[in-house]
Amino acid sequence: MSLPGRRKSSLAGAGGGAGAGPFDTLGAKHGAPRKGGRLPVYVAGVFFVVFVIVMYGEDIRSVTLEPFARGVGPVRQQAVVVSDAGRAAATPRRDVLSSSSTGKKTVAPRRDVIASPERPVPVALPRDDGRERPGHAAAKTETAPERAIRKVTAPKVKKPKKAKRPRRLRPARKTVAAGVVLGSPETCDLSKGEWVFDNASYPLYREEECSFLTSQVTCMKNGRRDDNYQKWRWQPKDCDMPRFDAKVFMERLRNKRFMFVGDSLNRNQWESMVCLVQSAVSPDKKYVTWEDQRVVFHAWEFNATVEFYWSPFLVESNSDNPKIHSIPTRIIDAGAIAAHAQNWRNADYLVFNTYIWWMNTLNMKLKRPGGRDWEDHEEVVRIEAYRKVLSTWAGWVNDNIDPARTSVFFMSMSPLHLSQYAHLRAPAP
Repeated sequence: MSLPGRRKSSLAGAGGGAGAGPFDTLGAKHGAPRKGGRLPVYVAGVFFVVFVIVMYGEDIRSVTLEPFARGVGPVRQQAVVVSDAGRAAATPRRDVLSSSSTGKKTVAPRRDVIASPERPVPVALPRDDGRERPGHAAAKTETAPERAIRKVTAPKVKKPKKAKRPRRLRPARKTVAAGVVLGSPETCDLSKGEWVFDNASYPLYREEECSFLTSQVTCMKNGRRDDNYQKWRWQPKDCDMPRFDAKVFMERLRNKRFMFVGDSLNRNQWESMVCLVQSAVSPDKKYVTWEDQRVVFHAWEFNATVEFYWSPFLVESNSDNPKIHSIPTRIIDAGAIAAHAQNWRNADYLVFNTYIWWMNTLNMKLKRPGGRDWEDHEEVVRIEAYRKVLSTWAGWVNDNIDPARTSVFFMSMSPLHLSQYAHLRAPAP
């Protein structure tokens, strides 16, 4: 019997029969398939989607993702990998495509971006047909992304500032280049010239290097601050003088005597000469001796001497004692020279001078010829007294000096320091 208002299931006849179980609420037995169901259609659709994804997944990814990276539009691309040196190289890659006719897989060349941990991130750059093909060098014109990748530099680190050193005094600029002159021509007049400042090859010796200087002439030790006075040299007018060489000088002085005669100016010359040559003599073969009015520098190594003889007027006077000569009244014996001259004999070089002691008074006191003592004197005009003394000296030189053996020099007057710097002491207006 059938219940009123209840629709029979279409499966009742098919599913009925002996042993059939009771129907469920939908009118179908449990576990029996339904006629006309859509399950096979769903299964086929899922299978088709999976097949398409498996076969064309790479193309789907490139089609769906690349337009967002490259921009919309059919733009041909060339993938470029920028190296550290700023140069680009194309890397080929192949994608799998499907042929519509055969269904077989075919391979098409394609350029893609390759990144490696040693290289910077690649940049895809659009190119035109006129540009270089893959395998050639990169485009000559750099683009903004290339410059951005190439110009990756470390942040600038500021170097710590060095501590300022105390300023040191620089040596004076060399005003005359040091040159080597082997000799001067015989026609050179050494008496005509001028003093020139030369701090390139002078001074010839340092004060502290010479132990033979007396205390009164050690200017730097006595407090003088500048040493420019040691950097002047004599420049003849039409020729050059050779620079002083101590070894050459001592070789030429071997077995000879060199003597200065005169006042304190020539004594200064002797001290300077000793300081010039002492460096060429071995330390244990040089010494100085004092013999009354004569002081001698001995150079055993060369069997040579450099001497000074104290005789401020050249002729005899009451001021001939080298230790006690600062007396108020100075008297000269203009005709007497033998007592001094006996010490000058046999010298190979004689350098005379007398000047500064003649500048103390307008008139000079001369001992009368045949006078018994110094009290027997008379006053003579200075220039007349000077003429008499030089006549006596020149007479002795002519009578006792052999020019072939001995060379004689007379030093002229030097300028007065007081008159030279008088304008510096003038009172301000």
